[in-house]
Amino acid sequence: MESNSGEPADEWHGLVNWSELLGKVGTPVGVDIVCAGPSRVAERVSELALVALTALVVDGQQAYPFVVIVTSPLFGDSAEALRERISGAAQRFRGTPLNDAERVALERRLLVNLAANLETRSVIEQLRDIPRGSLAVVVHSAAYRDSTVEPVAPAIGRIRVAEDMWVPHLHSLSKACVQVAVAFQGCIVLDCEQYGPSRTSNLDLLKSVDSCALLVAHNDRNPDEQWLQLSQRWLGYAKMGHTDLALKIIETLPEVVAENKLAFKIQALYIGGEGGAAAALLKSEVDAGNRFDSAFRVRAAYIADDAGSPDVARSLLGNTVALLTTEEWLEQALVLSRRLSLVDVRMECEDRLASLFPNSVGLRDHYAVMLLQACQDIARGKVAQDLRGTPEFVASGKGLLAALDTTEYVDYEAVLAQVDEQSPEFFAVAKLGCALHAQEAGRIGRAMVLAKPAETSGDFARHAARTF
Repeated sequence: MESNSGEPADEWHGLVNWSELLGKVGTPVGVDIVCAGPSRVAERVSELALVALTALVVDGQQAYPFVVIVTSPLFGDSAEALRERISGAAQRFRGTPLNDAERVALERRLLVNLAANLETRSVIEQLRDIPRGSLAVVVHSAAYRDSTVEPVAPAIGRIRVAEDMWVPHLHSLSKACVQVAVAFQGCIVLDCEQYGPSRTSNLDLLKSVDSCALLVAHNDRNPDEQWLQLSQRWLGYAKMGHTDLALKIIETLPEVVAENKLAFKIQALYIGGEGGAAAALLKSEVDAGNRFDSAFRVRAAYIADDAGSPDVARSLLGNTVALLTTEEWLEQALVLSRRLSLVDVRMECEDRLASLFPNSVGLRDHYAVMLLQACQDIARGKVAQDLRGTPEFVASGKGLLAALDTTEYVDYEAVLAQVDEQSPEFFAVAKLGCALHAQEAGRIGRAMVLAKPAETSGDFARHAARTF
């Protein structure tokens, strides 16, 4: 266990001790970040709710008048299922289930709100109207993404692990939650469904938020910890092309990482310049029925495709999208599916990103790429007359082509004004068409200005992306 003033321990000490934990490190008004791993999330939340609803008493009064659970689209339990879990927690906690009076109080004092998606602002919307003095618990808090957080590129020689993706967004969410907690004079618990960060800089980032306590558990089998602690033993040899030495070192790694040795070997071969061997090893494992975890399947598909084995990449990427829950891996899968011409997988990625992360930059970029491809197809005369189902739309496209069929200077604003007046629904493609023309004419700055504000979402963008 670790608070922002304590030392880490090796494991989580008894989830039924929530009252002691909240009493020691919880803030009366503020935020607690809990990194206790991916298992028993529903049980952990129900135990916390039980303690907050029944055990925490201050000056003869319940410490929290209401407990609000903010669930995500990834959380399977309904409000009724949560109440049953809380009753089960009571049985474990004190040996008896909730009595009738407690069940009535539970119905009144437990509120369950569902966030619309996995974007940070959807959580904040669910927290704004919470009754004063309440305790709120945000489930799967490490899965939320803030579109204003810039992705951090790994430093030279530094290995990027999963926590490098979720920690900056959790840091942003915790800062926003502190402001909300102050507003309703209560406490917000962010349950991360992750173990505590292994990288010191990530741990320090989570500790840096004022009015925010940090409770973490560590696990020797955490893939991030294994990667950070053990990869340096073989990674240097792989980078120098000595893959034989790297593979020998991987074989001697401790038994605790046995389930990850295959992934280490594949990446050692790829990093060492033996992409073909990495793809062959992947193919043998896929043929043998090895499923890998969903995130590694995306990474492995990239390795196979880059190594010139698109069939292996396709077999790895298929039936994987439904298991992906992080924005970064869904965006990577989307790029790969487009490159591999996997239309069904691409559409599944589009739908899942649009549902969970509607403001995904990767999704917007994808639609822009597809629309630019549509413009290229228009220019090459490959678009059927029923592009949008109306001859007027195609006529506008021909007018656009005529205006751009020149190597001379083009007044793009005048062209777009005419398109907007005659066929406004064609404006998005027209704008991207002008961006494409400017790019081909060498006017890169103008192309960027035209492309950036272009409409890359909405019904028309989706139609164009799915059509081409």
